[in-house]
Amino acid sequence: MAVAVVAAVGVGAAGCSSSHLVDDEAAPMGGAQPQEITQTGNPAGQIEDLGAPVLGVIPMDDGVVAAQLEDPPRLVLGTIGRSGFEKKAEAELPPGSLPAERAGDDVLVPGSAGLRLVDEAGNVEAVGDTGPVTAAARLDDGRFLTGQDDGTIAVRGADGAEEKRLQSLASIDQIVPSGSVGLAISRADTTVATVNPDSGEIGPVLRPGKAVANATAPVDGWSAVTDTTAGALIVLNVDPLHTHQMFPVGKAPWAAAVAPGTSIIWVALSGENRIAAYDISSGHGEEVASVPSVSSPHSLAVTADGTVVVGSAAGEGLQIVPPAEQHLP
Repeated sequence: MAVAVVAAVGVGAAGCSSSHLVDDEAAPMGGAQPQEITQTGNPAGQIEDLGAPVLGVIPMDDGVVAAQLEDPPRLVLGTIGRSGFEKKAEAELPPGSLPAERAGDDVLVPGSAGLRLVDEAGNVEAVGDTGPVTAAARLDDGRFLTGQDDGTIAVRGADGAEEKRLQSLASIDQIVPSGSVGLAISRADTTVATVNPDSGEIGPVLRPGKAVANATAPVDGWSAVTDTTAGALIVLNVDPLHTHQMFPVGKAPWAAAVAPGTSIIWVALSGENRIAAYDISSGHGEEVASVPSVSSPHSLAVTADGTVVVGSAAGEGLQIVPPAEQHLP
C-alpha cells in the first residue's frame, strides 16, 4: 500500500518558528542515534548502581519502576522510597531483547525472540508465536501492534495471533498506544505515523524534522517526539496526526516523558548529560528546570509523584531526582 508522507519541518501548528533549531543542511535525514559522553560533573539526586547499562526505564502502577538492563538482559523491578531504589523482583529476558514499553499493569518487551509480557512480580509470559519483533504496543482493547523487521506492522489478538498485516514504513523502531490506535516511529527516514488496526491503514505519515527518535506515551491524545539531529521536541496530536509545536531543547535529545497531571515534559539531552523540563502550556515550549544527569542518559521516566528516573546507558545506574531537587518554578 502506498503511503503519503507529509513534511512538517518549518512551522508547527502553534506557529513556532524553527529558526532557532539546529539546521545543518549537510546532516542526513533520519538515522537518529543518541550521543555517548562521560559526565564530568555531579549528577543531581541519588544514584543507584545496578551493575549494568540501562536500556530502559518503565513506570508502573503502585510506585513500581522497571529498569531494563543489558548484559545479561533482564528487568529489575522495584519501588522508590526514601532510601532509594528498593528491589522487589527480577525477570530474566531472552537475548536480543529491545527497549520495552508499558502495557497497562505489565511491561511489554519486543525482541528477536518474540514478544514477552512481564508483570510487577517478575513473571514472564511469551505472547504467541510472533517471530522477531522490533517494537510493540498493547491497545486498550487488548490487541497488540508489533513492528516486523521488514517495516510492516502486524495487528494481533490478545493471544498474539496475527489478524492482519499493514504496509509499511522504512523501519518500525517504536510504537506507543493511544486508545484504539498506535503511533509508530521510523528512525530510518524520520517519519511518524498513526496506525489504525480497524481500518487496516498506516497514515497519515509525517516527516517532522531531521531525525525523530522517541515518542512519549500519549496523554489525552497527544505525544511529544524527540528530534536528535535538530535538537528539538515536537508535540503531535496522534489521531488525526498533525503537529502542534516544534521548539529547540538542547543537544541530542533522546528520551522524554510527561510528568503526570501536568503540561511539563522532561527530556534527556544525551549531547549534554543533563535533563531539562519544558512547559508547553503556553503553546510554545519553555525550559523551566534543568539538572545534570548521569553519563549517556538514554532512558527516562516520571513516576506518579513526579520523581524523575534516568537510566545510564554507560552503566552508571539509575538516577533518581525527587520533586524537591528538580528546581521547578
